[in-house]
Amino acid sequence: MYRKIIAVALLSLTFALPAMTGRPARFRVLAEGRALGAVDARALVIRDPNTLRAVWDELHTQSELSLGASRTLPAVDFKTHVVVFVRIEPQSDTYSSLEVTRVARRRARTGQSAQTVVTVEERLPETGCTMLGTRGHWAPFTLVQVEGSQEVVFERVRKAIPCDEIPRIRPD
Repeated sequence: MYRKIIAVALLSLTFALPAMTGRPARFRVLAEGRALGAVDARALVIRDPNTLRAVWDELHTQSELSLGASRTLPAVDFKTHVVVFVRIEPQSDTYSSLEVTRVARRRARTGQSAQTVVTVEERLPETGCTMLGTRGHWAPFTLVQVEGSQEVVFERVRKAIPCDEIPRIRPD
């Protein structure tokens, strides 16, 4: 009797865990870099080529990009993928960064639809760090293609960069 109860409990847990934690989903970084100046912080889900073109053109006019050799708009099949664009508020340092670290699918639960959870990690200097000055304010961003077309939810993780990892001006 107890063996059946334990077996049923373990079987139930086996099916419940993927719904709670999410299965990893494929993603590909299309662009990352830093926008210069007064730009807004955003978390945007792009579901059509016209919106992707508008964001891509905006990035090329106001950003320092890390796109590799190609500056051509990447092809995306919007029937099977979405693109997420995330940018944080402008920072007065060049050490802050932004990265999509995980994409996972959450199965639908009773009364809820399936979701894609995009985990975004922000790395910002600890409060009180003395840093080299920069001209202007930089807003780190990332543009990522994600497999699937269901609802997208963003989870943000903030990590502090220790002051001792940031270069400082040293007196001669």
